[in-house]
Amino acid sequence: AVVSSLCLGSSGINAEYGGGLQVCCAYIKHNDPELQSLACEVVASAVQNNEKIAHFASETYVLGDLLKLVDNSPHDGVRIKSLLAVSCLVRGNEGALDKFNKLEGYNVVVRALQSPLQKLQVK
Repeated sequence: AVVSSLCLGSSGINAEYGGGLQVCCAYIKHNDPELQSLACEVVASAVQNNEKIAHFASETYVLGDLLKLVDNSPHDGVRIKSLLAVSCLVRGNEGALDKFNKLEGYNVVVRALQSPLQKLQVK
């Protein structure tokens, strides 16, 4: 709830609250896996079906940070939520998809599919 309120603000995320998304993205780099997971979930919710926020997010560093979590986090929940956020961000977002390709996101997804973690494979 704390991460959500910090990131979404009282009026929810919209184009004017891009700063809230930046705060939320900072939690992705936090060392607490619960905060990381919650931040990934909020990012996924924020960018899904919201073209303006998805565009804003695709112009930040967040996609690279999310891909690093999918690939390297020792916490299964963080890996799952970060892959969800990547999926929501790239879906229907040409700019994010271009960045995904430049960051070799397909290799990250292939490694995720090879993971023994079934929930990660399904996402």
